[in-house]
Amino acid sequence: MPQAAAPNCVIRIPAKDSYSTSGPTLMGRQAANEGFLKAWFKHSGHAEFWSLARFREEAQVFARIGEAVHKPLTQKPIYRWLSQNNIHRIAEVGTAYLPGPQVADVAWMRRRHPDAAAASFSIVGMTHTSCELPIQDALANMLTAPVYPWDAQICPSISVKTMVQRLLDDEAAWLHEHTGATCANRPQLPIVPLGVDCDSLDVAPNVKARHRQHWR
Repeated sequence: MPQAAAPNCVIRIPAKDSYSTSGPTLMGRQAANEGFLKAWFKHSGHAEFWSLARFREEAQVFARIGEAVHKPLTQKPIYRWLSQNNIHRIAEVGTAYLPGPQVADVAWMRRRHPDAAAASFSIVGMTHTSCELPIQDALANMLTAPVYPWDAQICPSISVKTMVQRLLDDEAAWLHEHTGATCANRPQLPIVPLGVDCDSLDVAPNVKARHRQHWR
Protein backbone atom coordinates (compact mmCIF):
# COMPACT_ATOMS: atom_id res chain seq x y z
CA MET A 1 0.00 0.00 0.00
CA PRO A 2 1.20 3.59 -0.56
CA GLN A 3 2.87 5.64 2.15
CA ALA A 4 0.34 7.22 4.48
CA ALA A 5 0.13 10.94 3.74
CA ALA A 6 -1.60 11.89 6.98
CA PRO A 7 -2.23 10.54 10.49
CA ASN A 8 -4.97 7.99 10.88
CA CYS A 9 -8.34 8.67 12.49
CA VAL A 10 -11.28 6.80 13.99
CA ILE A 11 -14.41 7.34 11.91
CA ARG A 12 -17.71 7.50 13.74
CA ILE A 13 -20.61 5.51 12.27
CA PRO A 14 -23.75 6.96 13.92
CA ALA A 15 -26.13 4.88 11.76
CA LYS A 16 -25.92 2.11 9.15
CA ASP A 17 -26.90 4.48 6.32
CA SER A 18 -24.62 7.37 7.31
CA TYR A 19 -22.14 6.59 4.54
CA SER A 20 -24.43 4.94 2.00
CA THR A 21 -26.50 6.15 -0.96
CA SER A 22 -28.20 2.78 -1.47
CA GLY A 23 -31.08 3.38 0.94
CA PRO A 24 -34.63 4.48 0.07
CA THR A 25 -33.99 8.08 1.15
CA LEU A 26 -31.05 9.84 -0.46
CA MET A 27 -29.61 12.95 1.19
CA GLY A 28 -26.75 15.12 0.03
CA ARG A 29 -24.82 14.43 3.22
CA GLN A 30 -24.99 10.69 2.55
CA ALA A 31 -23.51 11.16 -0.92
CA ALA A 32 -20.74 13.37 0.49
CA ASN A 33 -20.04 10.94 3.34
CA GLU A 34 -19.95 7.94 1.01
CA GLY A 35 -17.53 9.71 -1.31
CA PHE A 36 -15.32 10.70 1.62
CA LEU A 37 -15.22 7.20 3.10
CA LYS A 38 -14.41 5.53 -0.21
CA ALA A 39 -11.67 8.09 -0.85
CA TRP A 40 -10.31 7.50 2.66
CA PHE A 41 -10.15 3.76 2.07
CA LYS A 42 -8.64 4.19 -1.38
CA HIS A 43 -6.10 6.96 -0.91
CA SER A 44 -5.13 7.27 2.78
CA GLY A 45 -2.56 4.48 2.54
CA HIS A 46 -3.29 3.02 5.97
CA ALA A 47 -3.10 -0.65 6.85
CA GLU A 48 -5.67 -0.31 9.66
CA PHE A 49 -9.04 1.43 9.52
CA TRP A 50 -10.91 2.27 12.71
CA SER A 51 -14.60 2.89 13.32
CA LEU A 52 -16.50 4.16 16.36
CA ALA A 53 -20.02 2.73 16.49
CA ARG A 54 -22.65 1.83 19.04
CA PHE A 55 -23.35 -1.59 17.55
CA ARG A 56 -21.34 -4.22 15.70
CA GLU A 57 -23.78 -4.09 12.76
CA GLU A 58 -22.82 -0.47 12.07
CA ALA A 59 -19.13 -1.33 12.21
CA GLN A 60 -19.75 -4.21 9.80
CA VAL A 61 -21.21 -1.76 7.27
CA PHE A 62 -18.00 0.27 7.58
CA ALA A 63 -15.90 -2.85 6.97
CA ARG A 64 -17.99 -3.97 3.98
CA ILE A 65 -17.49 -0.63 2.25
CA GLY A 66 -13.76 -0.93 2.88
CA GLU A 67 -13.64 -4.51 1.62
CA ALA A 68 -15.33 -3.47 -1.62
CA VAL A 69 -12.79 -0.70 -2.17
CA HIS A 70 -9.81 -2.89 -1.22
CA LYS A 71 -10.95 -5.97 -3.16
CA PRO A 72 -8.19 -5.65 -5.82
CA LEU A 73 -5.43 -5.52 -3.18
CA THR A 74 -3.31 -8.56 -2.44
CA GLN A 75 -2.64 -7.48 1.15
CA LYS A 76 -5.95 -6.66 2.81
CA PRO A 77 -6.17 -3.96 5.50
CA ILE A 78 -7.48 -4.58 9.00
CA TYR A 79 -10.81 -3.10 10.13
CA ARG A 80 -11.13 -2.33 13.82
CA TRP A 81 -14.26 -1.43 15.77
CA LEU A 82 -14.42 0.65 18.93
CA SER A 83 -17.65 0.72 20.89
CA GLN A 84 -18.59 3.91 22.70
CA ASN A 85 -17.60 2.23 25.97
CA ASN A 86 -14.06 2.09 24.59
CA ILE A 87 -13.94 5.70 23.42
CA HIS A 88 -10.72 6.20 25.42
CA ARG A 89 -8.92 3.98 22.90
CA ILE A 90 -9.22 6.72 20.28
CA ALA A 91 -6.08 8.02 22.00
CA GLU A 92 -4.20 5.17 20.29
CA VAL A 93 -5.03 6.81 16.94
CA GLY A 94 -5.27 10.47 17.93
CA THR A 95 -8.40 11.78 16.21
CA ALA A 96 -12.11 10.98 15.96
CA TYR A 97 -13.86 12.07 12.75
CA LEU A 98 -17.62 12.66 12.84
CA PRO A 99 -19.82 12.94 9.72
CA GLY A 100 -21.87 15.74 11.29
CA PRO A 101 -21.82 18.54 13.88
CA GLN A 102 -21.91 16.30 16.98
CA VAL A 103 -18.61 17.49 18.42
CA ALA A 104 -20.31 18.49 21.68
CA ASP A 105 -21.92 15.06 22.13
CA VAL A 106 -18.66 13.18 21.67
CA ALA A 107 -16.81 15.72 23.83
CA TRP A 108 -19.13 14.84 26.72
CA MET A 109 -18.54 11.14 26.08
CA ARG A 110 -14.80 11.80 26.20
CA ARG A 111 -15.07 13.73 29.47
CA ARG A 112 -17.33 11.23 31.20
CA HIS A 113 -15.21 8.18 30.44
CA PRO A 114 -12.93 7.51 33.43
CA ASP A 115 -9.98 6.56 31.19
CA ALA A 116 -10.28 9.34 28.57
CA ALA A 117 -8.36 12.57 29.17
CA ALA A 118 -9.49 15.71 27.36
CA ALA A 119 -6.14 16.12 25.65
CA SER A 120 -5.77 12.45 24.73
CA PHE A 121 -7.40 12.85 21.31
CA SER A 122 -9.04 15.43 19.07
CA ILE A 123 -12.64 15.45 17.87
CA VAL A 124 -13.34 16.68 14.34
CA GLY A 125 -16.86 17.17 13.02
CA MET A 126 -18.16 17.99 9.53
CA THR A 127 -20.77 20.63 8.68
CA HIS A 128 -22.91 19.55 5.72
CA THR A 129 -25.81 21.91 6.33
CA SER A 130 -26.47 24.72 8.77
CA CYS A 131 -30.07 25.75 8.06
CA GLU A 132 -31.84 23.15 10.21
CA LEU A 133 -32.57 24.07 13.83
CA PRO A 134 -31.25 20.77 15.31
CA ILE A 135 -27.97 21.36 13.46
CA GLN A 136 -27.74 24.91 14.80
CA ASP A 137 -28.43 23.64 18.32
CA ALA A 138 -25.67 21.03 17.96
CA LEU A 139 -23.21 23.69 16.82
CA ALA A 140 -24.17 26.13 19.60
CA ASN A 141 -23.80 23.38 22.21
CA MET A 142 -20.04 23.36 21.55
CA LEU A 143 -19.71 26.47 23.74
CA THR A 144 -21.05 24.73 26.85
CA ALA A 145 -19.50 21.31 26.19
CA PRO A 146 -15.94 20.23 27.10
CA VAL A 147 -14.65 21.25 23.65
CA TYR A 148 -11.08 22.50 23.35
CA PRO A 149 -8.87 24.30 20.81
CA TRP A 150 -7.46 20.97 19.60
CA ASP A 151 -10.96 19.98 18.45
CA ALA A 152 -12.45 21.19 15.15
CA GLN A 153 -15.66 21.63 13.20
CA ILE A 154 -14.91 21.53 9.48
CA CYS A 155 -16.73 24.05 7.28
CA PRO A 156 -16.96 23.30 3.53
CA SER A 157 -17.06 26.97 2.52
CA ILE A 158 -16.38 30.52 3.70
CA SER A 159 -20.11 31.20 3.96
CA VAL A 160 -20.66 28.18 6.24
CA LYS A 161 -17.72 29.22 8.44
CA THR A 162 -19.12 32.75 8.68
CA MET A 163 -22.51 31.37 9.69
CA VAL A 164 -20.98 29.08 12.36
CA GLN A 165 -18.87 31.92 13.75
CA ARG A 166 -21.90 34.20 14.00
CA LEU A 167 -23.93 31.45 15.64
CA LEU A 168 -21.20 30.91 18.25
CA ASP A 169 -20.86 34.66 18.79
CA ASP A 170 -24.61 34.96 19.39
CA GLU A 171 -24.56 31.99 21.76
CA ALA A 172 -21.60 33.49 23.65
CA ALA A 173 -23.45 36.81 23.97
CA TRP A 174 -26.50 35.00 25.36
CA LEU A 175 -24.39 33.06 27.87
CA HIS A 176 -22.77 36.31 29.03
CA GLU A 177 -26.17 37.98 29.39
CA HIS A 178 -27.79 35.01 31.11
CA THR A 179 -24.98 33.65 33.30
CA GLY A 180 -22.22 36.27 33.23
CA ALA A 181 -19.87 33.91 31.38
CA THR A 182 -16.89 35.76 29.92
CA CYS A 183 -15.03 32.98 28.10
CA ALA A 184 -15.63 29.67 26.39
CA ASN A 185 -13.36 27.30 24.51
CA ARG A 186 -14.08 27.12 20.81
CA PRO A 187 -13.04 24.48 18.31
CA GLN A 188 -11.03 25.30 15.23
CA LEU A 189 -13.15 26.05 12.13
CA PRO A 190 -11.02 24.98 9.16
CA ILE A 191 -12.41 25.37 5.65
CA VAL A 192 -12.15 22.10 3.72
CA PRO A 193 -14.34 21.94 0.57
CA LEU A 194 -16.16 18.70 -0.14
CA GLY A 195 -14.21 16.43 -2.47
CA VAL A 196 -15.36 14.95 -5.75
CA ASP A 197 -14.78 11.32 -6.75
CA CYS A 198 -13.68 11.98 -10.32
CA ASP A 199 -13.35 8.26 -11.14
CA SER A 200 -17.04 7.68 -10.43
CA LEU A 201 -17.92 10.39 -12.98
CA ASP A 202 -15.69 8.95 -15.71
CA VAL A 203 -18.48 7.46 -17.85
CA ALA A 204 -17.76 5.71 -21.15
CA PRO A 205 -18.72 7.75 -24.27
CA ASN A 206 -21.29 5.16 -25.42
CA VAL A 207 -23.02 5.32 -22.02
CA LYS A 208 -23.12 9.13 -22.17
CA ALA A 209 -24.62 8.98 -25.66
CA ARG A 210 -27.27 6.50 -24.55
CA HIS A 211 -28.32 8.69 -21.61
CA ARG A 212 -28.42 11.82 -23.80
CA GLN A 213 -30.64 10.00 -26.27
CA HIS A 214 -32.92 8.74 -23.49
CA TRP A 215 -33.37 12.15 -21.82
CA ARG A 216 -33.51 14.27 -24.98
